[in-house]
Amino acid sequence: MNDEHNDKKKLNGHTDNVTPFPSKKERQDIIKQKLKSAKQAKPASEPIVNIPPATKMLCLILLTIHVVLYTLLPLKYLVMAYAKLSFMPYIYTEPFNHLLMIFTAPITHGFLHGGWMHILINLAMLIAFGSGVERLIGARAFWMFFILSVIGGAAVHLIFFWGTVNPMIGASGGISGLFGVLMRLLQDRGQMPPGWRGLAPVCLIWVGISVLFALFGSVPGENAEIAWSAHVGGFATGLFAYPLVFRWLNKS
Repeated sequence: MNDEHNDKKKLNGHTDNVTPFPSKKERQDIIKQKLKSAKQAKPASEPIVNIPPATKMLCLILLTIHVVLYTLLPLKYLVMAYAKLSFMPYIYTEPFNHLLMIFTAPITHGFLHGGWMHILINLAMLIAFGSGVERLIGARAFWMFFILSVIGGAAVHLIFFWGTVNPMIGASGGISGLFGVLMRLLQDRGQMPPGWRGLAPVCLIWVGISVLFALFGSVPGENAEIAWSAHVGGFATGLFAYPLVFRWLNKS
């Protein structure tokens, strides 16, 4: 009888009627075996730059427009694009003479750039901030925040530079808005202090850098001023539009 009972014993002391649980040594051996198998397994190939689809599409759109205007078309079409698509505050002092532009320019200016260095810097920032936003909340919210922030940047530029004829171009306002959204997302994930206590230092730094660059710098390699107002306006739009857009997306 005792022999039968002993035969039913498992190595770890359990009987046939009890589910055996690995001992500490057995668990360590299992972990070691899994680690060994993982090292021996061939890793799956990953793309060198893993950009989400909407961010990648926007990068391609911006780059294609720039290449077409600066390399493929005659100079007159570049001049025409600046005249019709850039954001010039003076048109709002003569709204009836520019009925279409007063509605389209706040968006279309965000798809033009002043030179290769300008667009390359913006593409790098777009990949950095846009990829994070799209991965966390999806393509639809990504596009909404970008467009809203482009418009917000134009609105703040209009307030500070009312009546001026200098054209403003570039996706900086939209990209700054995506950066603002990313800060709010990091807060929601507990990776930043909550409320304005966590946002205030980032806001001050972003506004300070934008104003300093506008006062003492320009786009590297190009004789063009930096539109600090669009940076600040786009960033503020991303911060404040964040809860409203989420509420609307949840309802829809």
